[in-house]
Amino acid sequence: MNIESNYRQALSTRIQKIAQIPESEAAEFVRLFSLKKLAEKQHLLRAGDAARDAAFIATGAVREYFTDNSGNDFNKNFAFAGEFTGSYYDLLSGKPSIASIETLTVTELLIAPFYHVAKFYERSAEWQRVARVTAENLFLKKARREYEFISMTAVERYRQFIAENAAMLDKIPQYHLASYLGITPVALSRIRKRVEKSLIINPG
Repeated sequence: MNIESNYRQALSTRIQKIAQIPESEAAEFVRLFSLKKLAEKQHLLRAGDAARDAAFIATGAVREYFTDNSGNDFNKNFAFAGEFTGSYYDLLSGKPSIASIETLTVTELLIAPFYHVAKFYERSAEWQRVARVTAENLFLKKARREYEFISMTAVERYRQFIAENAAMLDKIPQYHLASYLGITPVALSRIRKRVEKSLIINPG
């Protein structure tokens, strides 16, 4: 089995964990996707372009971000191997994308036209479940992020992030993490030192 076949199998397994999809249909579904390899800091999607593709990250990591009128970037999400990306809002709206997606490392993705992916969602209740669960997971992630910004301090947000993404921290430049947390890189440096010091004093 070659690398692309391994990635397709990973996608099939991901889908079948969500719903009881027959093997034959799962195999047909993953054949929609083709392998694409992007270098570090290469864009999968740029704001203003049409969002057309759904993507499954096989290896690597991406950031999803907005850019304001002054050219400042604001990271809204990171996505890693085993997760989907593609700016779901922009795929559904059919309008020029308001978000951009850029790789943080060399990244391999399985990519398919969202139009064809969505056609599978119309096939059966089980495929509708795949669509619903995927959308629900995105909603939960967004709602939780909004809650964290309203209810948690920057230190608490940082602790939460590293607790959930410790294995991925080396893939995220600190200035991108600072943007995601809504603070400056200088503030993040101070928070890191504070948190690291507390871990030394209170290990475990």
